[in-house]
Amino acid sequence: MQRSLTVPHKVPGLLMSATRILALGGKAHIPRTHDPQMAKSPPSVDVFIPCCGEAPDVVITSIEGALASDYPTDKLRVIVLDDGRSKELADLVSNIRTTRSNLFYHSRQKTKNHHYKAGNMNDGIEWVKTLPGPPAPFIAILDADMIPEPHWLQVLLPQVLSDPKMALACPPQDFYDVPMEDPLAQALEVQYRVTNPLKGAAGAAYCAGSGFVVRRKALEEVGGFPTVSLTEDNCLSNFLFKKGWQGVYVDEALQYGRVPESFAAHVVQQTRWFSLIMVECCRLQG
Repeated sequence: MQRSLTVPHKVPGLLMSATRILALGGKAHIPRTHDPQMAKSPPSVDVFIPCCGEAPDVVITSIEGALASDYPTDKLRVIVLDDGRSKELADLVSNIRTTRSNLFYHSRQKTKNHHYKAGNMNDGIEWVKTLPGPPAPFIAILDADMIPEPHWLQVLLPQVLSDPKMALACPPQDFYDVPMEDPLAQALEVQYRVTNPLKGAAGAAYCAGSGFVVRRKALEEVGGFPTVSLTEDNCLSNFLFKKGWQGVYVDEALQYGRVPESFAAHVVQQTRWFSLIMVECCRLQG
């Protein structure tokens, strides 16, 4: 009985791997790019962690993961952008900041047209200009429940530095709490192991919303994170490509987050994603 469950579970993965290898002409992985600048003089990075109402302990875990990045402390700033204005979270960040001076907390004053996550991050782009030192030439985004691997920036940044027209370096989203056998396909294997590598091979890797690095110059050229869509990550990619920028997909597990905890929450998530993407496609066509 156990064998009949295990073997079919592996078959889709094997088929996806075969499809991907054939489609990429045998190149299943984009090789890592090594840039001498990273060793001699790594660029500064501002890591944004936008949040809005998530449990403070979840956000703190992501903050601690970002602070543990294998990157020079004087070149790394971790900025918590709290749209939920949580006093508990603000106090927890303040406590950590007593020993980590490169951690910052900011909660904007929302207006009627606050534009949700995109508006929060755009506000962060402007707010960091008030901090000591110039804004970093690169911005990295982590969702509030995503924990990065310590070497994530060491892997992603060389990909962008290798080409002056490379705007984005995007890894997949991996999850540490996917149920056994993944009955709802919450691991998003088709998207992250087949579709995105194909787009990346064409220089058109789409931003996955978390764990990515973007060149500030490119971001500012398109007016920041798009506020015309709630799927600002997907929309950002389209805006960048239209301006001649490129994106690279790095098929490596560099961050781990959480999947929705119930079937109802999963349906809500998937409905929101796909309906908003369809609306965005209609806007781009029109």
